[in-house]
Amino acid sequence: MPKPNPNQILEITHGSWKTQVLYAAVSLGPFTMISEGIDTAKEMAGKIDLSGRKKLLDIGGGSGAYSITLTQKYPDLHAVIYELPNVAKVAEGYIKEAHANRVKTMDGDFHTDDLPAGYDTALISQILHSYSPETCRTIIAKAYNTLSDGGLLIINEFLLDDDKAGPEYAALFSLNMLLESRGKGSSYTFAEISNWLTEAGFKNIEKVPLAGPHVAIAAEK
Repeated sequence: MPKPNPNQILEITHGSWKTQVLYAAVSLGPFTMISEGIDTAKEMAGKIDLSGRKKLLDIGGGSGAYSITLTQKYPDLHAVIYELPNVAKVAEGYIKEAHANRVKTMDGDFHTDDLPAGYDTALISQILHSYSPETCRTIIAKAYNTLSDGGLLIINEFLLDDDKAGPEYAALFSLNMLLESRGKGSSYTFAEISNWLTEAGFKNIEKVPLAGPHVAIAAEK
């Protein structure tokens, strides 16, 4: 898979912080960016049961590490990585390397476009911390609309404690996000994200600790 050139990296700096990191990491080597994502996705696959689910929309899915890993665990699951066109091209390289025939990409911008409907599972992994609470509410509401009744939304984040003083990694990461996003992004607490989910109409909201600082939140439509 060819490395992105400097023009691609500069172009992505106008997108989300996550997208910028994706391209910078890919330029360092083919497995730099996805290794941590694969490890976390494997634990997610073991702790959140996706048996019987057929269609996953990976919103802002980056390299595709989560979609690839989850479809490897669940043979009936098909995944679509919804990403900016240049990022989707990178994901397609990883999909090909992994022989992940049940993973596809779809070009789109979850900020400006309506998400495709008819999915029974949606994933928002390491996205919300890049944005303000208002934008996070909008993204979650769009995820709600993409799901069929009974659909499952999974959010993966570095969650802060209620007092926002820890855990250490999440607190330091939150400070980094404040700088990177010019004051718009932050790590959030479980209570904050849970409230946004409830406002959107989700129910049965559950916190699922994953590897290291990662924490998943699962909620049903």
